[in-house]
Amino acid sequence: MDQVLKALAPQTRARGDGFIFIRECNAAMRYRPHFLTICQWNEFAGQPIDHGYGPQHNNYVDCYNLHLNNDIEPTSLTACAYRGCGGWGFYYMNLTRACINLYHQKVPRTTVLAIGSPDRNAAVTGLTLHVRWACIGKQPRSFTVLIDGKKMAGGIKNSARAYTLKLTGLKPGRHELALRAIGAVSLFRLSYSHVARRLHPAIPAAARVTFFVR
Repeated sequence: MDQVLKALAPQTRARGDGFIFIRECNAAMRYRPHFLTICQWNEFAGQPIDHGYGPQHNNYVDCYNLHLNNDIEPTSLTACAYRGCGGWGFYYMNLTRACINLYHQKVPRTTVLAIGSPDRNAAVTGLTLHVRWACIGKQPRSFTVLIDGKKMAGGIKNSARAYTLKLTGLKPGRHELALRAIGAVSLFRLSYSHVARRLHPAIPAAARVTFFVR
């Protein structure tokens, strides 16, 4: 991901698994416009790294990959949730539905949460992991961070929206980072592979992302 971003414009940012989307929606919740327009390109070609246009082959157009595009999935209701077989999945469509439901609540009763760092399936090196997140709706009392189901930190203040974890003792390989919003609930599971149905009753607000320790 870092290699790709260096080849693009200096202001380029990956969308962070809904992190940027929720930050934009927070502005809508604050100003409460009568109409909202959500833009997406709906283009899927892209170019592999070092195969772009221009003399240095570093000018990229359309959607580069899952993280560097602004499409709202899915491209197909029957294709699997990967670009190679026809679709980007359902996550952003589910996220959009959850935020629209929240927008129609006169008083926010639910919470939508997304982890912006680390990126999904990111390769992590070093002794620490910087966790960053965004939430919208009813504000949780605090946050709890877990890795592979084990509590790593709790009681994180609502205003922080970030925490640095020590990775000491964490074995190389795949791990799951989970973030729980204490005192908050959600009406939708933000699945990548399935259409989210409104839940009755609501579930505790949480977000998850996988990463790899090198």
